Amino acid sequence: MNIIQIIEHSHETKKAGAQTVVQKYMEYLAQHHSVHLVSFDGNSDCFSDNRTIYRKNNGHYWIWVIVSILKLVRLFRKIQPDIVHSHILELSFISYVACRLTRKKLVITAHGTDIKTMNRRKRLMLNDPRVVKIVPSEHMRAELLMKIHDE
Repeated sequence: MNIIQIIEHSHETKKAGAQTVVQKYMEYLAQHHSVHLVSFDGNSDCFSDNRTIYRKNNGHYWIWVIVSILKLVRLFRKIQPDIVHSHILELSFISYVACRLTRKKLVITAHGTDIKTMNRRKRLMLNDPRVVKIVPSEHMRAELLMKIHDE
């Protein structure tokens, strides 16, 4: 199976909960699958050749979002992933649009503070029945469901 993991910061750049989880996913899944990592911090020194890194642009936010979506679409067409697993809700919208454009399956994992703020983009992707949502704790799940349905 061909799997892409998407995270904001690599484990070498920022050692936080989500990065630790993704590192463990990568190590485990790489035993039996082709696994690629997309990180938006541009730290390419800490990953092997089979993992692709994109640097976050310091320009205008929406230009960066559009460019990132186009880069992911190009990458998805090249790698042909069976599953795209996006971590951190803020960046999951970019993954969501790229997956919709390429008809790839998307899994989104909310790891913690990324569910504290809810906006229209997050509601759109989290209400989409084609997206698999993973929330680690019951408390976070209840809070996320409440925020999704609040208008």
